[in-house]
Amino acid sequence: MWGYGKILGEGTFGNVVRVININTSEIAACSEYHLYLEYAAGGDLFNRIESENGIEENLAQHYFKQVISGMSYLHSLDLKPENILIGYNEILKICDFGLAAMFYDETKKIKKLLNTYVGTTAYMAPEIFKKVPYDAERADVWSCAYIFIKFLPYLQQYFQSHQRPFTTILLYLAQTSTKLIPSDIL
Repeated sequence: MWGYGKILGEGTFGNVVRVININTSEIAACSEYHLYLEYAAGGDLFNRIESENGIEENLAQHYFKQVISGMSYLHSLDLKPENILIGYNEILKICDFGLAAMFYDETKKIKKLLNTYVGTTAYMAPEIFKKVPYDAERADVWSCAYIFIKFLPYLQQYFQSHQRPFTTILLYLAQTSTKLIPSDIL
């Protein structure tokens, strides 16, 4: 939990959920952590997508820009609609940074590759499946692409009409030597 607080810090950024307070308590030799986050009245993005069978294209573009904006500030490693809240005025807030990691080495002033193989399968980048060190920023970009597909029903229908779910296509691409994906990602 300390890592969660360190990663989110005490600052705020428009499209990342604000942590108001973190409390700890000791109960029978177990530590409990209580996070107090800003309120997001619109629930999570997954439920919005499911209840409306996708999102209208203009709103999808508006949302996608916000996801990218939030991701430019902080990388989740578990970016998915369930971890994106809808706040006041349709402002998206990325939350649940339990899998996030520090990928910038402050002392050496360089990005470091990660080797934590975590995330939600449908949203994981191919390099995570291959269990090779990966760039957290690029991995989250991959997740963003799948989120965008979830926004728009006609993109989902395209993959379904080819009788291959998107995750199957992703796994296939990750395991083959196809040139559809740049070699530094595979």
